[in-house]
Formats: sequence, structure tokens, C-alpha cells
Amino acid sequence: MSPEQARGSPLDGRADLYSLGVVTYELLSGDLPFHGPDTLAMALAHVEQPIPRLSLPRRRWQAFIDKAMAKNPAERFQNAEQMAAALEAIGATIHRQPPLVAQPRPEAMRRSLVSIIAGAVVVLGIAMFGAAIFRSRNPMPDSRGVAAAASAATPASNEPTSKPAVDNATIANGTDAAAAAPAVDTTPAQAEPSKDLSQGPVVSDTDGNGLVAGTVLRDRDGPELVFVPLERAGTAQGGFALARYEVTRGEYAAFVSATGRSASQCREPLQPLSRWKKLSWRHPGFAQGDQHPVVCVSWLDANAYVQWLSRRTHADYALPTRTEWLRAARAVPKGEKSCAQGNLAGHSALPFLRGDGCKAGFSHTAPVGHFKANALGAYDLVGNVSEWMRGCKAGAIDKSGRCRKREFSGTSWRDDADANNLDAVGDADSDVGYTTVGIRVLRRISTDNMPALEPVVK
Repeated sequence: MSPEQARGSPLDGRADLYSLGVVTYELLSGDLPFHGPDTLAMALAHVEQPIPRLSLPRRRWQAFIDKAMAKNPAERFQNAEQMAAALEAIGATIHRQPPLVAQPRPEAMRRSLVSIIAGAVVVLGIAMFGAAIFRSRNPMPDSRGVAAAASAATPASNEPTSKPAVDNATIANGTDAAAAAPAVDTTPAQAEPSKDLSQGPVVSDTDGNGLVAGTVLRDRDGPELVFVPLERAGTAQGGFALARYEVTRGEYAAFVSATGRSASQCREPLQPLSRWKKLSWRHPGFAQGDQHPVVCVSWLDANAYVQWLSRRTHADYALPTRTEWLRAARAVPKGEKSCAQGNLAGHSALPFLRGDGCKAGFSHTAPVGHFKANALGAYDLVGNVSEWMRGCKAGAIDKSGRCRKREFSGTSWRDDADANNLDAVGDADSDVGYTTVGIRVLRRISTDNMPALEPVVK
């Protein structure tokens, strides 16, 4: 089921091309692209979840899958001829590209796979022609039942007591109109040396061949990242990469420009009357520059942003979980005062109320990276803005399986310098933003998701 069919929108042949993209993914991976306990959950997954990443041996197909399964029909192949041409281009690369693993599938089997899918495209082209005639003579089946469930009204939100609150509203505005990626990625290997991560990350504190904690990395067209190792080193799940900086207002503006996403409603914490101020990420009620962290973005906005970033970079980006965020946030230099780690209320224009000498002069947000980085090289994990987490608040899943509350972590510019940053956690309605909550992205690292990573040269 294509995303537009799940929403009850008008359908055309591009919905059939989406279905063929799903079939192609199954042929390549041996698994469905999305999973769910029932039909409704599967429909929502096609609308909300990012396009899955193929394993390393199938990486040359990822651009094809991204285009075939694009959420927005305008970004997909527009007809069977375009899809067939993309398949021919993939087939032409098979004989000239070196194998990606020690024991690749035989070339004949690879070419057979291309032939099978290409044949399916031809058949689909004929079917689409017949379907167009049929649809012109018959009314469209009513799919509003699924669409209504996918965009059902959420429960009335409760004003947060200490920090802002989230229910599981669907991403009704989650698609975008960004320029479509090339059908096939035939870009040659980058000239700049990159780390060989094909066997999974290696956590090492001694040799220079592995990824050490704090290694600075970057995907093409992606943000600067730092490697965060897990407790168990030397495994495929040895760590993840966290953005060095919070998502800035300028970066979010580029996302909005590419997708046309509308602004969410925004409030000030503990200010019930702020819902009538018409605050937004463009107008949060105080001055911001493009290098300030974006605020007034909802959890749904943050989730849509990481999906867009995944498509843009062909990498696997997500919001961090609370556990992952804590792993990075604990890397604080010993003896470091909170006022030196980030933008907190101790830096306000009322220093005589503070005893810790924090007088940096920011009454609201500060530019990202203005304060010292922590031991991993990540900035503003203390203060500036709290950050949306990926998971659902414990105990907030209702009987229908819907998450009623989403979490955010960390202190913000409103919090006092003596607040415990690691204990600072709140929850908020998924479709409401706050002037104190922003976004930090995480990139998953595994053998199944390893596009080239480039060390950032300073």
C-alpha cells in the first residue's frame, strides 16, 4: 500500500511503481520493508517510517529503492520507462564494479535479478495502461477508512507541569517535495581517504585503525558527527555517531524549503496563555540567528527532519534514545562547572541572582558550539535547548498501541546552572513545539548501513 493510498489520496500509476519498489526490496533483502501487528499499523508504517537501508552487498540498489519507494509521488519514477532505464543502468554497472564482500553472489545470478525486475516493469507498464482505462470508467475504491484512522484526532493535550508533553498523532504533513535523487548512484569512490567500516566499527583507544571515542565523522551532505562507543567494543553494534551540534535554525529552514512543511503550534513552558501568542520556529518570541538551535518544533517535526536527512544522505539517521543520549551526555570533563558546559539560566541578565558566576550574556538561546565541547567533542548537551528523544514515555502507550507522550532530555536555557542535566527529562504532545526544546540527530552505524564516512578536516 503506497503512502497516498493509506491517506486516502487520489491514486495513479506511481502507486503501482511504489508497490514494485516494495517487491524489489523484498527480492534484494529477503524481508518486508516494514512490519506491523495489523493492517492499520502497516499502513501507518508506509506513511511514517523512513525507507529502509539495504545491506552492504546490495548498496548499489539503494538509490533505486529510495526513488521507487519515495513517500511523495512526485519524487518517484514517473512511469515504467524511467524505472526500466534505471534497472538497465544498474545492470550495466554489475560487470565493471568490484565485489563489495569476500563471497559475492555469482554475476549470472545478479544479472538474472535485474532481468526479473526489468520484466516485471514491462508487465507493470502494460498493467498500468489497462488500469488507467479501468479507472477512467470506474469509481476509485473508497480508502478513506484507513486514511481516517491514519489521521485520527489525538486526545486533548495536558499542559506540562514542569516540562512540556506528546500523543502519537500521525505525520499528516510528513512528505516533502525535495528534488528526486538520481535513479542510480554511480558516483566513483571519493578521492579523500575515508575510514573502512565495512566490517563494522572497531572501538580502540590505542591503534589508529579503529574508531576511537570522539572521532569526528561526516556523511556527504550530512552534519558533523562524533563516534560514541558502547560498553562492548569490537562488535557490529560497537557504537553510534551523534551530531556534534543541535540542529540550527538555518538547517531547519533548508528542510522546510525543501519539503514545504508547515510550522507546528508552539508554547512556552508553564505559560498556558502562550498558546494564543502564535509562536513558531520562525517567530519564537525572542531573537535568533541561523546558527542558533531551532526551537518551537514538535516531535513530529523532528521525526520528519531525520527522515528527510536519511533520504538526503542515503544514511540511517534517527532521533537518539534516552539511553543513547545519556551515554554521550555523561562525557563531562571532571571538575567542569555547569556554567562552562552550556547556555543555562545562570547566564541570564540577572547575574546577582546566581552564585556560580555564569555571565555569558544570553537571556535565551545561544549560537550552537559557543560553549565548551564535552569529552567526546559534542557541544550543548548541557543547556541551550532540551532535545527530543526517539522513544515513547514509559507507560504512555494506550490500548490501541498509540504513544500518548514523547520524551525530551537535557537542560535548556531556562534551567538553573545547578540543575542535574542527566536527570532532566520531560514529555510533550507530539504535535506541539516549545521554546525550550530542539533537535539533535543520531546516525546508526552497522555492517548493514555503512555508506562512506569522511573524517572532518579542521
